[in-house]
Amino acid sequence: MGSHGRIQSVENGYGTQRKLSKDESFSSIENAANDLNFPPANQNARVPSGDGRSVYSPTGEIEKLKNEYEMRLAAMRKRVGQLESQMLDHRGDNPSNNAAEQVANLERLNNVLTQRNERQDNDLRILRDQLVSAKTEIPALRQENDRLKQERAQFIERERELKSNLDEVRAALRRHKTTSVFAMDHGDADFVPPPVFANTGGVIRPSSIRTFQESVEILLSAVRAEDVESELPVAQGAVAAACAGLRADVEGHEIAHSQDPDSWPMADDVKHQLPSIMHNLDVNLHKVGEAVQKHLDSMGVLPISLLEVAASNLANAVVDLVKLLKVCFDESKAAPHPQASGQRSLEESTDNIISGIQSMLQLVRAPVPEPHGLYSSLQAVIGSIRTTIAICRDEFSKVESAEGADSESQINVNMYDPRSARNVLGGLEKGDLQLTDQLNDINEAHDAAGDSDIDNEVVRELLGEMAFKQGLTSALIDVGRLTKTLVAWI
Repeated sequence: MGSHGRIQSVENGYGTQRKLSKDESFSSIENAANDLNFPPANQNARVPSGDGRSVYSPTGEIEKLKNEYEMRLAAMRKRVGQLESQMLDHRGDNPSNNAAEQVANLERLNNVLTQRNERQDNDLRILRDQLVSAKTEIPALRQENDRLKQERAQFIERERELKSNLDEVRAALRRHKTTSVFAMDHGDADFVPPPVFANTGGVIRPSSIRTFQESVEILLSAVRAEDVESELPVAQGAVAAACAGLRADVEGHEIAHSQDPDSWPMADDVKHQLPSIMHNLDVNLHKVGEAVQKHLDSMGVLPISLLEVAASNLANAVVDLVKLLKVCFDESKAAPHPQASGQRSLEESTDNIISGIQSMLQLVRAPVPEPHGLYSSLQAVIGSIRTTIAICRDEFSKVESAEGADSESQINVNMYDPRSARNVLGGLEKGDLQLTDQLNDINEAHDAAGDSDIDNEVVRELLGEMAFKQGLTSALIDVGRLTKTLVAWI
């Protein structure tokens, strides 16, 4: 009974505490404690007695309950803090806000796509209307196309007819030579030459002019011939030979003038203009050769007018030459031609080229070449090159026409190669043009200086330029190489 009474008193003493266990707040605390795996409270704690028996102690029971309450309260506070932290985290990532923003973005995207779809529908309607309109216009366009085709066929036929008439008129004009500026006296005593040619002290022979006229006629006829591949090169050779005759007239007069200036006069202005006129003649003759070669390579596809233009430019160059030197109507009073055939003549011309090049290279090596020596040597080399070109044209023509086998020729027929011969001749002509350009540069510098003596500051400055020396040296070396190739054929 004593023990039971003590237990009852303890229970009564903590009646209020027992009532708290029934409160709602304390229940939540118990649940929080249970979540943290706290052990259940011992309601019947025993206190060991001194005689070895266990007795209940109200004080120990109170302490245990107090400790248990404090522990559960601390656990509840910790749990509340965790829940509050989780609530704040979830409040920062508010799913309702994210969903609203996504919905707004989707609505904007939907509006953009709707507008784009409307524009595409509008464009599609426009294209559909255009397609319908185009389909309705197709028949009319087809009729217009057929009409234009017929007109084009008529124009082509008309063009062919006009071209045929033009060719006939050109042929008639060439036969009658009504437009030729080289009209010469063919036996009509009443014929009076044009004033530009009426000069008894002329240089160009009438026969040379007639030969040039006939060669151009042959060239323009050969380009329209059926066997153009065989006739056109022969006609080109005739033109080149005619120009060589004109050049021989000039060179013969120059040689005669150098030997006897009183008997064979030549004005200073003529001497000054003659190199550029001869250079222009050589350039246009070279262009005629290029036009002939291009026409042959194209198998007749290129228009004939290209070759006619080249021949016309060459004729204009001859006109300039005749205007400058005039015509010597009495050929008996014309200067004799320089010797242009024979083994000795070719040897001399090639030797003159080689010796002239050697002296030129020695002069060019000086820091400032001596103007008088360089100018005179350059003139001599150019003259030798032109003489060699004239001889080569004559001899190559003989070899290719099989005349060289029947007569004594300066060319070894066994070593002669037509392709190499054309390359050598073309290279010499190119070198002649390059050296003539150098000579013209010196003349221009002399004129710019305004000094009667070519040995002046402006000319010396030009001769001392590295670019001038390099161009002159390169041209001389190329001419020397080609001349050695030609010497091997002698």
